[in-house]
Amino acid sequence: KELGIFDREFAPISRQPKNWLPAIELFGEGIFIQFNEEAVCDWENRNASRYLEMSKRLEQNWIGNDMFSQNSPRFVFLHTFAHLLIRQLASQCGYATASLKEKIYSTYEGTGEPMCGILIYTAATDSDGSLGGLVREGNSDRLENTIHALLQEASWCSNDPVCIDSKSQGFNSLNYASCHACLLLPETSCESVNCLLDRASVVGTPDDKSIAFFKDFI
Repeated sequence: KELGIFDREFAPISRQPKNWLPAIELFGEGIFIQFNEEAVCDWENRNASRYLEMSKRLEQNWIGNDMFSQNSPRFVFLHTFAHLLIRQLASQCGYATASLKEKIYSTYEGTGEPMCGILIYTAATDSDGSLGGLVREGNSDRLENTIHALLQEASWCSNDPVCIDSKSQGFNSLNYASCHACLLLPETSCESVNCLLDRASVVGTPDDKSIAFFKDFI
Protein backbone atom coordinates (compact mmCIF):
# COMPACT_ATOMS: atom_id res chain seq x y z
CA LYS A 1 0.00 0.00 0.00
CA GLU A 2 2.84 2.40 0.82
CA LEU A 3 4.24 1.85 -2.70
CA GLY A 4 0.86 2.67 -4.24
CA ILE A 5 0.50 -0.80 -5.74
CA PHE A 6 -2.63 -1.87 -3.88
CA ASP A 7 -5.61 -0.03 -2.39
CA ARG A 8 -5.84 -2.28 0.65
CA GLU A 9 -3.52 -3.72 3.24
CA PHE A 10 -2.50 -7.36 3.38
CA ALA A 11 -1.77 -9.45 6.43
CA PRO A 12 1.99 -9.87 6.96
CA ILE A 13 3.55 -13.32 6.79
CA SER A 14 4.82 -12.92 10.32
CA ARG A 15 4.78 -10.41 13.15
CA GLN A 16 8.54 -10.29 12.83
CA PRO A 17 10.23 -9.65 9.45
CA LYS A 18 11.54 -12.79 7.80
CA ASN A 19 14.49 -13.20 5.44
CA TRP A 20 12.65 -15.79 3.31
CA LEU A 21 9.55 -16.04 1.14
CA PRO A 22 6.99 -18.85 0.89
CA ALA A 23 7.52 -21.22 -2.02
CA ILE A 24 6.29 -24.48 -3.52
CA GLU A 25 8.71 -27.18 -4.57
CA LEU A 26 7.83 -28.67 -7.95
CA PHE A 27 9.17 -31.81 -9.58
CA GLY A 28 9.22 -31.78 -13.35
CA GLU A 29 10.66 -32.92 -16.64
CA GLY A 30 10.19 -31.95 -20.24
CA ILE A 31 11.25 -31.99 -23.87
CA PHE A 32 12.60 -28.91 -25.64
CA ILE A 33 12.63 -28.85 -29.44
CA GLN A 34 14.36 -26.12 -31.43
CA PHE A 35 13.40 -25.84 -35.10
CA ASN A 36 15.71 -24.87 -37.92
CA GLU A 37 15.45 -21.07 -38.27
CA GLU A 38 16.04 -21.06 -42.02
CA ALA A 39 13.39 -23.72 -42.67
CA VAL A 40 10.79 -21.91 -40.56
CA CYS A 41 11.53 -18.56 -42.21
CA ASP A 42 11.06 -20.17 -45.62
CA TRP A 43 7.73 -21.63 -44.51
CA GLU A 44 6.63 -18.26 -43.11
CA ASN A 45 7.43 -16.44 -46.33
CA ARG A 46 5.41 -18.94 -48.36
CA ASN A 47 2.35 -18.84 -46.12
CA ALA A 48 2.25 -15.33 -44.63
CA SER A 49 -0.85 -14.32 -46.60
CA ARG A 50 -2.84 -17.28 -45.24
CA TYR A 51 -2.83 -15.82 -41.72
CA LEU A 52 -3.65 -12.18 -42.47
CA GLU A 53 -7.32 -12.69 -41.62
CA MET A 54 -6.41 -14.40 -38.34
CA SER A 55 -4.17 -11.47 -37.37
CA LYS A 56 -6.92 -9.00 -38.24
CA ARG A 57 -9.41 -10.82 -35.98
CA LEU A 58 -6.84 -10.92 -33.21
CA GLU A 59 -6.27 -7.17 -33.36
CA GLN A 60 -10.01 -6.55 -33.22
CA ASN A 61 -10.57 -8.75 -30.17
CA TRP A 62 -7.33 -8.81 -28.15
CA ILE A 63 -5.58 -5.53 -28.91
CA GLY A 64 -3.22 -4.55 -26.11
CA ASN A 65 -3.23 -8.02 -24.57
CA ASP A 66 0.31 -9.29 -23.86
CA MET A 67 -0.87 -12.90 -24.09
CA PHE A 68 -0.64 -12.73 -27.88
CA SER A 69 2.32 -10.39 -28.28
CA GLN A 70 4.14 -13.12 -30.24
CA ASN A 71 1.41 -13.54 -32.85
CA SER A 72 2.78 -14.50 -36.26
CA PRO A 73 2.53 -17.40 -38.74
CA ARG A 74 5.54 -18.86 -36.92
CA PHE A 75 3.67 -18.79 -33.62
CA VAL A 76 0.65 -20.52 -35.20
CA PHE A 77 2.87 -23.34 -36.50
CA LEU A 78 4.79 -23.78 -33.24
CA HIS A 79 1.62 -23.63 -31.17
CA THR A 80 -0.13 -26.17 -33.39
CA PHE A 81 2.82 -28.56 -33.33
CA ALA A 82 3.00 -28.29 -29.53
CA HIS A 83 -0.66 -29.29 -29.21
CA LEU A 84 -0.23 -32.24 -31.53
CA LEU A 85 2.88 -33.37 -29.66
CA ILE A 86 1.15 -33.17 -26.27
CA ARG A 87 -1.74 -35.29 -27.52
CA GLN A 88 0.66 -37.84 -28.99
CA LEU A 89 2.86 -38.00 -25.88
CA ALA A 90 -0.17 -38.44 -23.63
CA SER A 91 -1.14 -41.53 -25.57
CA GLN A 92 2.38 -42.98 -25.43
CA CYS A 93 3.93 -42.26 -22.03
CA GLY A 94 0.98 -42.50 -19.65
CA TYR A 95 0.60 -38.89 -18.59
CA ALA A 96 -2.88 -37.38 -18.56
CA THR A 97 -3.22 -34.67 -21.21
CA ALA A 98 -4.14 -32.10 -18.57
CA SER A 99 -0.86 -32.71 -16.71
CA LEU A 100 1.31 -31.74 -19.71
CA LYS A 101 1.90 -28.09 -20.49
CA GLU A 102 3.43 -26.06 -23.30
CA LYS A 103 5.77 -23.12 -23.57
CA ILE A 104 6.13 -21.49 -26.98
CA TYR A 105 9.37 -19.70 -27.90
CA SER A 106 8.53 -17.60 -30.95
CA THR A 107 10.26 -14.44 -32.16
CA TYR A 108 8.75 -11.24 -30.79
CA GLU A 109 7.91 -8.71 -33.49
CA GLY A 110 10.40 -5.86 -33.71
CA THR A 111 13.20 -7.65 -31.86
CA GLY A 112 16.48 -8.91 -33.23
CA GLU A 113 16.43 -12.12 -31.24
CA PRO A 114 15.11 -15.04 -33.34
CA MET A 115 13.33 -17.75 -31.37
CA CYS A 116 11.82 -20.92 -32.75
CA GLY A 117 11.19 -23.66 -30.25
CA ILE A 118 8.70 -25.36 -27.96
CA LEU A 119 8.91 -26.88 -24.48
CA ILE A 120 6.54 -29.65 -23.48
CA TYR A 121 6.80 -30.23 -19.74
CA THR A 122 5.10 -31.38 -16.59
CA ALA A 123 5.53 -29.98 -13.09
CA ALA A 124 3.83 -31.22 -9.94
CA THR A 125 4.29 -31.14 -6.19
CA ASP A 126 4.37 -34.96 -6.01
CA SER A 127 6.38 -37.65 -7.77
CA ASP A 128 4.27 -37.43 -10.94
CA GLY A 129 6.73 -34.85 -12.21
CA SER A 130 9.74 -37.13 -11.95
CA LEU A 131 8.66 -40.46 -13.40
CA GLY A 132 11.02 -40.11 -16.37
CA GLY A 133 8.39 -40.75 -19.03
CA LEU A 134 8.91 -37.50 -20.91
CA VAL A 135 12.69 -37.74 -20.68
CA ARG A 136 12.60 -41.21 -22.23
CA GLU A 137 10.26 -40.05 -25.00
CA GLY A 138 12.68 -37.22 -25.74
CA ASN A 139 15.45 -39.61 -26.81
CA SER A 140 16.19 -39.05 -30.49
CA ASP A 141 15.16 -42.52 -31.70
CA ARG A 142 11.85 -42.46 -29.84
CA LEU A 143 11.13 -38.82 -30.68
CA GLU A 144 11.50 -39.51 -34.39
CA ASN A 145 8.88 -42.27 -34.17
CA THR A 146 6.65 -39.97 -32.11
CA ILE A 147 6.76 -37.24 -34.74
CA HIS A 148 5.97 -39.69 -37.54
CA ALA A 149 2.99 -40.98 -35.52
CA LEU A 150 1.96 -37.40 -34.78
CA LEU A 151 1.89 -36.52 -38.48
CA GLN A 152 -0.09 -39.62 -39.30
CA GLU A 153 -2.69 -38.82 -36.64
CA ALA A 154 -2.87 -35.16 -37.66
CA SER A 155 -3.39 -35.96 -41.34
CA TRP A 156 -7.00 -36.88 -40.70
CA CYS A 157 -9.64 -35.65 -38.25
CA SER A 158 -13.02 -37.28 -37.64
CA ASN A 159 -14.58 -33.91 -38.47
CA ASP A 160 -12.85 -33.64 -41.85
CA PRO A 161 -13.36 -32.27 -44.43
CA VAL A 162 -15.24 -29.58 -42.47
CA CYS A 163 -12.41 -29.14 -39.96
CA ILE A 164 -9.44 -29.01 -42.32
CA ASP A 165 -11.17 -26.57 -44.69
CA SER A 166 -12.33 -24.23 -41.92
CA LYS A 167 -10.87 -20.76 -41.37
CA SER A 168 -13.17 -19.65 -38.57
CA GLN A 169 -13.25 -22.00 -35.59
CA GLY A 170 -12.86 -21.44 -31.88
CA PHE A 171 -13.19 -18.31 -29.76
CA ASN A 172 -13.83 -15.25 -31.95
CA SER A 173 -12.87 -17.42 -34.96
CA LEU A 174 -9.19 -17.25 -33.97
CA ASN A 175 -8.51 -20.81 -35.15
CA TYR A 176 -8.48 -22.31 -38.61
CA ALA A 177 -8.36 -26.12 -38.81
CA SER A 178 -8.65 -26.96 -35.13
CA CYS A 179 -11.36 -28.78 -33.18
CA HIS A 180 -11.78 -30.98 -30.09
CA ALA A 181 -11.33 -34.13 -32.15
CA CYS A 182 -7.86 -33.26 -33.44
CA LEU A 183 -6.10 -30.37 -31.74
CA LEU A 184 -7.66 -28.62 -28.72
CA LEU A 185 -6.27 -29.26 -25.23
CA PRO A 186 -7.49 -28.77 -21.66
CA GLU A 187 -7.12 -25.13 -20.60
CA THR A 188 -4.49 -26.12 -18.02
CA SER A 189 -2.21 -27.28 -20.84
CA CYS A 190 -2.42 -24.33 -23.24
CA GLU A 191 -0.85 -20.95 -22.57
CA SER A 192 -2.91 -19.21 -25.27
CA VAL A 193 -6.46 -20.32 -24.34
CA ASN A 194 -6.67 -22.68 -27.34
CA CYS A 195 -6.40 -19.85 -29.87
CA LEU A 196 -4.15 -19.33 -32.92
CA LEU A 197 -4.13 -22.91 -34.15
CA ASP A 198 -4.14 -24.40 -37.64
CA ARG A 199 -3.59 -28.09 -38.32
CA ALA A 200 -2.95 -27.27 -41.99
CA SER A 201 0.28 -25.49 -40.99
CA VAL A 202 1.68 -28.90 -40.03
CA VAL A 203 0.07 -31.34 -42.49
CA GLY A 204 -1.48 -29.14 -45.19
CA THR A 205 -4.92 -29.55 -46.72
CA PRO A 206 -6.17 -32.26 -49.12
CA ASP A 207 -6.04 -29.72 -51.93
CA ASP A 208 -2.73 -28.10 -51.04
CA LYS A 209 -0.01 -30.04 -49.21
CA SER A 210 2.48 -27.23 -49.83
CA ILE A 211 1.00 -25.35 -46.86
CA ALA A 212 2.45 -27.98 -44.52
CA PHE A 213 5.77 -27.41 -42.82
CA PHE A 214 6.28 -31.18 -42.96
CA LYS A 215 5.15 -31.50 -46.59
CA ASP A 216 8.18 -33.65 -47.48
CA PHE A 217 7.30 -36.23 -44.80
CA ILE A 218 3.61 -36.65 -45.51
